[in-house]
Amino acid sequence: GLLWAYKYKKEARYIESAKKLGDYYVAHYFDKDQPGAPGSFWWVGTEAMYALYQATGEKKYLESATKIAETIPPVLMISQHTHSYLLSLRGIVQLCEETKNATLLKKVLQQYTVFKDQVMWPGGGIVEHLGDSTSQNLNYWYDEGCSVDDWLGLNLDLWRTSLDPSYMDMAERVALNHLLFDQDEDGGFCGDRSVDFVREGSPWPFCCAMHGTRTLSELTQYIAMTDGADMFINLFYPSTTKLIIQHTPVEVDLQTNYPVDGHIRLAIKPTAATDFAVKVRVPAWSHVKSAFVNRSEE
Repeated sequence: GLLWAYKYKKEARYIESAKKLGDYYVAHYFDKDQPGAPGSFWWVGTEAMYALYQATGEKKYLESATKIAETIPPVLMISQHTHSYLLSLRGIVQLCEETKNATLLKKVLQQYTVFKDQVMWPGGGIVEHLGDSTSQNLNYWYDEGCSVDDWLGLNLDLWRTSLDPSYMDMAERVALNHLLFDQDEDGGFCGDRSVDFVREGSPWPFCCAMHGTRTLSELTQYIAMTDGADMFINLFYPSTTKLIIQHTPVEVDLQTNYPVDGHIRLAIKPTAATDFAVKVRVPAWSHVKSAFVNRSEE
């Protein structure tokens, strides 16, 4: 949170406070006399320490993030808090973008498969706690909005590192189903909601509110993107996006009522003549009937 505040406010007090926390992690995270062994709620330091490295350029934070990431074990199906675990996996993916650590990325992909095949509800939701229903508290049966947010965000991270559209398909699945399911009528994001509506849940200002709004802001960044050479149209929300492609400013205007209907209109407006590919994601479940460029069918 301090790093997010610094990113937008550029006030020194935020980065100085973040560095104090980061330095404490560097000095004491692996102390043998810690009151408890580092575990699920500690591993989220992977993302935070990497973000601190990005903000400061100080290698000690990158080294600390890597060391923490290496200690994260496989998901524990009999007892696991999913929000903190998924957020830790996000940290590893972001770290791997910098380090190209194939071993750590392989760990993430293995655990991703566990969540996708064994944990995820049909709409993309994630329960708050894993475990046997007879041995867990009531949270076994309910979601945590933050877990849903981190699952969606993990898919965005993995798309960014691989450009594999299956991850964007999953992100859309979560965004159009469970992310909205978790939003309260007052706009806040909830925890403790049950898919069978036995428990309505309530907005959690101490956690889900922050991660829900973070996820909404992240989604907007992936509607139209570029790697500098080509354009990617990933998500279908009415929007206007400004990109720089091959050193040329390009405005992308997207008009749609998707998914109510399947009509999508793209207006692409470069400020100067330039050549680049426009790569539009076709959802895995979709059957595109036709596409027109300048009113001519392709």
